[in-house]
Amino acid sequence: MTDAWILLGIMLVLLLGTGVGAIIFNLKLSQKVIEQFKKLGNHYGLEITIPKRTMGGLYQRNPTLYGDYEGREMSIYPRGYGMDNTRQTDIAIRLMTKAPKDFAFTFAKRNALAKLGQTARLKPCETGDADFDNAFSLRSNNPGAAKALFGEELRKRIVCEWSAESGFLSLRDRTLAYEELGLPREDNERAHVEVIADLCLEIASEVDAFTG
Repeated sequence: MTDAWILLGIMLVLLLGTGVGAIIFNLKLSQKVIEQFKKLGNHYGLEITIPKRTMGGLYQRNPTLYGDYEGREMSIYPRGYGMDNTRQTDIAIRLMTKAPKDFAFTFAKRNALAKLGQTARLKPCETGDADFDNAFSLRSNNPGAAKALFGEELRKRIVCEWSAESGFLSLRDRTLAYEELGLPREDNERAHVEVIADLCLEIASEVDAFTG
């Protein structure tokens, strides 16, 4: 009986140690995300909101950024899933545009993961650039406008800067939104977010100029 109680005690200590270790590890990861979001906020002049820790300080939600960048409403935030959006695994960028409210498109690499968000009600749209069209999937409720929007210079920039297989871009209700798996915890990951955010800002400007 004594040996059984000793074994049980050892198991409980191991479980407790594992749980505490996991909590500390997750809090360290959250702090890394916070630091990278602070740098993003400074880069774009956006206000950061850092939620207070909950569950007695054991759980930290990720921060959000919101503000005005060069006259455009902009936000960068973790995309949440599950109950109360607690499973935050994706980075999201949102920009307001001057596009007609009924103009919509989706854009992603031609792989199963990225195309999950594309809807059948939007029509496939080819730009006429065979290499580009083979690599990327563009769908729109106005294929002619979408084709004209994704001109040669924009296509070249996308080819150079769009690296994430999971990246997904959409325009709905004048909102240009980009989502990608993963949150920035290191400087190189934050630098990638800046590259994509700058690309999205360029696309938003093209949308404004083309449809404004």
